[in-house]
Amino acid sequence: MNTGTAIILCAGRGSRLANRTRHMPKPLVKTNGIAFLDNALSNLQLHGITRVVVVVGYQAEIITEHLNSLETLLDIDYVHNPDWETTNNIYSLYLARQHITEGALIVEGDIFFSGACLEKLLRTSSDLVALVSPLGKNMEGTYANLHEGRLQSFGSTKDDGHQTQEEQYKTVNLYRIGSPLFANHVREQLEVQIEDGNLNAYYEDVFKQACKTKKWDIGAVVVPSTEWYEVDNYYDLTVCNYISSRDRLVFLQSRHGGYWRYPLLDFALIYNFHFPPQQMKDRIKENFDHILLNYPGGRKLIEESLSEFIGIPARHLCVANGAAEIIKLLPSIFPGKVLVTVPSFNEYANVFGEERTLSYHTHAEQGFKVNLDALVQTCKKERPSVVVIESPNNPTGRLTPAAALSDLASQLSELDIALIVDESFLDFSPNAANTLLSSLGKHSNLAVIRSMSKTFGIGGIRIGYLASANHSLLALLNSLLPIWNLNGFAEEMLLHLPQYKQEYLESCQQVIRDTQALRQALDEIEGITTFATDSNFVYCQIEHVPARTLCRLLLEHNLYIKECSGKRNTDSDHYVRISCRTRQENAQLINALKSIMQALEVEAPRSSRMKEALSNA
Repeated sequence: MNTGTAIILCAGRGSRLANRTRHMPKPLVKTNGIAFLDNALSNLQLHGITRVVVVVGYQAEIITEHLNSLETLLDIDYVHNPDWETTNNIYSLYLARQHITEGALIVEGDIFFSGACLEKLLRTSSDLVALVSPLGKNMEGTYANLHEGRLQSFGSTKDDGHQTQEEQYKTVNLYRIGSPLFANHVREQLEVQIEDGNLNAYYEDVFKQACKTKKWDIGAVVVPSTEWYEVDNYYDLTVCNYISSRDRLVFLQSRHGGYWRYPLLDFALIYNFHFPPQQMKDRIKENFDHILLNYPGGRKLIEESLSEFIGIPARHLCVANGAAEIIKLLPSIFPGKVLVTVPSFNEYANVFGEERTLSYHTHAEQGFKVNLDALVQTCKKERPSVVVIESPNNPTGRLTPAAALSDLASQLSELDIALIVDESFLDFSPNAANTLLSSLGKHSNLAVIRSMSKTFGIGGIRIGYLASANHSLLALLNSLLPIWNLNGFAEEMLLHLPQYKQEYLESCQQVIRDTQALRQALDEIEGITTFATDSNFVYCQIEHVPARTLCRLLLEHNLYIKECSGKRNTDSDHYVRISCRTRQENAQLINALKSIMQALEVEAPRSSRMKEALSNA
């Protein structure tokens, strides 16, 4: 059992957490229902630490009252920093210097860390052991330079001219004093710093100087970024809530994006990773201040710019804050029922509601092809006011030829039924010319919806549009939209877009090549069946385990894919959708899937034998 002492620094206010720390000390702020301080104490006790010294300052009585109310086996002492408001953490540690002995741990009170982190720290021996993690985005403060696993020096992201490099590792703010000589050195140096008046320095400065002398054995233990997080502000807290979540899959599925902030690769959301080109992004950045300050020009200006790019008259266009804004208004435009295919993008059915939604099912045995003749017969019987078909379909990637859809529009027109074709992913298809945008004038009951967020790689800007020759439909839609429904960044993007058409087309061709290579690699993995796709994602059927289980196993590799149990097709809980990223990132996913599926394949027969034995018992 480890009987060392842990010194937890909890004196500061944490003002950057604003309202969270106005009436509560920062270490008592909670992530997923547990305070940072409570999480630290739980892990310390679990790993054999018996004594804890807590340095308090801001609202000290709240921390002491909280800790005294806990049922714990820990022996807890307190050191008070009366000058917490005008000093930094070096002074807090100086006040607790008598407790810096061999085996002592130094822990900052505003970090969340797992028990695995502490276990690795405790089983490593050096004069000083620093827990570190790969220096990632949004991390700031002290970092360690490692070479071949050894700590060479310390630096700071706040240093002038700092640039993140591969061998830089963020300090987790968990340290272990490994020898009595170094413990004595730290106590002495703290006294020197305070005598020199450096009350606003950081205690890590003592470690930096010790490292420079090359006299001490200073080791580093690397832990993954998914095992800890330092919280300085509300932004950090939102990321920490993911890391500390007991069920990360449920956490992600409760959101609709923003996953890039978390330590994972997102293969669920759909992007074009080869557009916009850097030159275009730089031009938009140059106007950042103006875009931020000024109102955009309005929808008419944007529609004229989009018309220039896609070759459709502006009078046939209605631009929106993503296709989702248009979809949300459809129930107000079409008073009757909607017929949707299953599986498909659920939002069309969601906005109409269960009572107003008719479902036409497609099946894996037919490659999820839509039988348009059968669909027309359903329409004759049920008489929906509008039919929605995605081409390519999300999640299956199945394309319905434009000529067949044009014929469908004619048949539905005779039944006084509108047809909406969602072509949001068509530009990712080798058959991208198979668009109904060129057929709008032939069918007054036809509308085409496209989301630009996916194919143009601008999900954060949010642009989508509806195209139709039905001016009554467009007039009604425009009357339901606000004056400024698009922001200035969307406007700037579309104003620049026409001159980058060739780069856009080339980017889509690259996506097509990468997606087909991804599908081929997926199809070679035992236990995964893929379906032909005309988009930048691959629909896959999974053997051995439900899709949700596979998603959880992939999250252990920091990879996230879309499980499709909510798509309502037969055995939907065994389907996933995997989006294409870069070739290097796709290879990372393939390697993880191979490893997981091989392990599952070994386990599956064993489970079957166990079930058979139990049934025969």
